[in-house]
Amino acid sequence: MKALLLILCLVGLSGCVKFKKRSLFEIPEGFSGWVLVQFEKNGAAPLPERDGERIVTIGRNGRAVTSSPLEEGWSRLDEFYFVGSQRTKISVSEHGAGGQVWSQANGAGYTIFFIGSEQEFEKAKLQYPHPE
Repeated sequence: MKALLLILCLVGLSGCVKFKKRSLFEIPEGFSGWVLVQFEKNGAAPLPERDGERIVTIGRNGRAVTSSPLEEGWSRLDEFYFVGSQRTKISVSEHGAGGQVWSQANGAGYTIFFIGSEQEFEKAKLQYPHPE
């Protein structure tokens, strides 16, 4: 009886949890600075998908614009890659732990994060771009 109750609770809760697709951010090799992705922009192309994951290609200016919606909910962690002569995974950072992805946050129709060393991030903290 307890097992049946547990199963019913889990099934009920699964209807309350919203899942989103993982995003793979492709950043130009050698880029350092703030990245801004704007979603739901009329006239922009939708994000392509590969194996159920959204591919977000960042321009050399650190920007991407798409007509796709900003998805919210649970997912496997987003991934970040430098792309150019090769494709290299970029590790997400914690203070003092290395890595090059800092301060990822979502706002009303945008995602923002910083790519660079901890020292570069500390210098650029207050210079983040504002969506238009």
